[in-house]
Amino acid sequence: MKKVIAIVCLLLFCRVEISAQNFIADSVMELNIVHVTSNRIENFNIGNKTEQMDSVLMIAYKHQSLADLLSSQSQLFIKSSGPGSLATSSFRGAGAEHTSVLWNGFNIQSPMLGQIDLSLLQSDLIDEVKVQYGSSGALFGSGAVGGIIHLKNKTNFGSGFHTSLNFQNGSFENNKQGVSLSYGGTKFYSSLRFINQYAKNNFPFTNTYLLGSPLVNQVNASYSQQALMSDNYFILSKEQQINIGIWYQNSLRQIPPSMAVPFSKSTQNDETFRVSSEWNLYHKKSSYFIRTAVFDERLVYQDSGSGLLSNNHSKTFITEAESKFNIFKNQQINIGINNTFSSATTASYGGTFEQNRTSIFASYKIYNSTKTFQTCASVRNEIIAGTSLPMMPSIGFEWMMNNHFKVFGNVNRAYRIPTFNDLFWNDAFARGNKNLQAENAWAEEISLNAVHKISSIKMDFTATVFNRILENYIQWVSTGSYWSPENIKQVWSRGLEGNLKVNFPMGKWNFLYNGRVNYILSTKEQSDMSNDATLHKQLIYVPKLNYMNQLMVTYKTFYASFNQTYTGIRFTERDESNYLMYYLLGNISAGKVIQLKSFSFSINAQIKNIWNENYQVIQNMPMPGRNYLIGVTIKI
Repeated sequence: MKKVIAIVCLLLFCRVEISAQNFIADSVMELNIVHVTSNRIENFNIGNKTEQMDSVLMIAYKHQSLADLLSSQSQLFIKSSGPGSLATSSFRGAGAEHTSVLWNGFNIQSPMLGQIDLSLLQSDLIDEVKVQYGSSGALFGSGAVGGIIHLKNKTNFGSGFHTSLNFQNGSFENNKQGVSLSYGGTKFYSSLRFINQYAKNNFPFTNTYLLGSPLVNQVNASYSQQALMSDNYFILSKEQQINIGIWYQNSLRQIPPSMAVPFSKSTQNDETFRVSSEWNLYHKKSSYFIRTAVFDERLVYQDSGSGLLSNNHSKTFITEAESKFNIFKNQQINIGINNTFSSATTASYGGTFEQNRTSIFASYKIYNSTKTFQTCASVRNEIIAGTSLPMMPSIGFEWMMNNHFKVFGNVNRAYRIPTFNDLFWNDAFARGNKNLQAENAWAEEISLNAVHKISSIKMDFTATVFNRILENYIQWVSTGSYWSPENIKQVWSRGLEGNLKVNFPMGKWNFLYNGRVNYILSTKEQSDMSNDATLHKQLIYVPKLNYMNQLMVTYKTFYASFNQTYTGIRFTERDESNYLMYYLLGNISAGKVIQLKSFSFSINAQIKNIWNENYQVIQNMPMPGRNYLIGVTIKI
């Protein structure tokens, strides 16, 4: 059935006309009869620090994964096992399961694992990536404890037919091809994107685990992926719109051994099919939204050496309705309900388990006539199998003091329910815990933003202080003969973040400096054990310090960028008895568009790890040295 859908989508876009497009972004025709926006994200997400990935950088990382983009262009720590292997995110000292990833407003976290592998999400398929730091459980539900990654594609009504072909070649036999087709009419817009990628990934590395630290090649590390995404928007009238999104991808990858293991015969196949739909009705003083989504995920892990075969299958059905009202001139209220039904089947559960969750949420926003001050209070209540979780409130504010200074912040409560694996997994190596409680956290943050302009030079600085106390933190621990999850009494995360942007135009040239720094403490503060050696110690794989410096220059349709990232030491033992060394990475990118009569031709190149740094993100999992990528895009 999935193949039939893909073929039908391709047939819908068999007609292509010639149209050259701009280097930075396609021209967009704004129609007054429709508003394409996300209600809660744009209107009621007040007081959180957010940043949107720069459009030029989205082009520079177009042929790479979301993990590659975020590891070098945001303040997230990306915990990667290597190219094409598992990559997860950490916001402000939180775990991967505390990051919500929203596609078309739906959380695509796995109900079995409670997280998502960012190496499987390709930047080719996404136009806009917005990173929201901090908790937001009242607006977005379970899992939004550390932060949120919002994925969105653009519409281009009235643009006619467009097509582009993408090709990539890189080190270690990394090859990628893609095609993008779109049509924009006055009341209909549709796009189709397809990518195919293969990499042998046999990079050389220094095996520091072995005597003499010999130079060896990575083995059993190849991966391939195919992905298809289609976005469709229908304007029914001046007040109504329907959106339908389809996302299918299939990935087959070998699981490489660690430095301590001589070989591996493990493979993993991930197959995902996602469909979302939304109906919008807009009035002058009110708007209504009804959304549905279906996610079907399969993960097959196989080790031919040991004969192990694990076949995992999960389904998620989400229905959501909400409405926004302008009750007075400067006041808005939002009310909604969400129902999420999930099921999962695997031999390690001994059958199929199901879970139904119903959430009711509401927000109230008030702002002054000049919109220099606004505040929003939100609340969510979730019911699981007839049991109600504690109320999740939040309140945020933004105050534009003058043309140069803005203060914003929030106080909120967030939560995360145990995953199916946390509750029901049962094999020879690990056992779930049906007595686990839901995690809950209180979090606060406050930021100061200062903008100043000297002649043509613009400086933008933001400083943030945050604090989060997480109760009932779920952590898998070794009991001696197997692993099992347990609720840790309390984890305290706090820290400082700094962001500086300096924009310096000189005629047709433009120079941009971007700097980010984080200092994070995330420690276990309470325990049921006496003389617990892990008390007041930093959580494993949470660096206390990291920073990024980037200098970019653009000239007409040319850009060049130098990026440097520093990641501090990460403890690998909970009592801080062992750690991984810090590392400093440098990347260089450059790109150019050549506009011809009938088509445009763009090329971008990147050299990664230019200093050939020997480093590990995860203990005994090697990372590649200096390597390159070259991408070509033809728009006709």
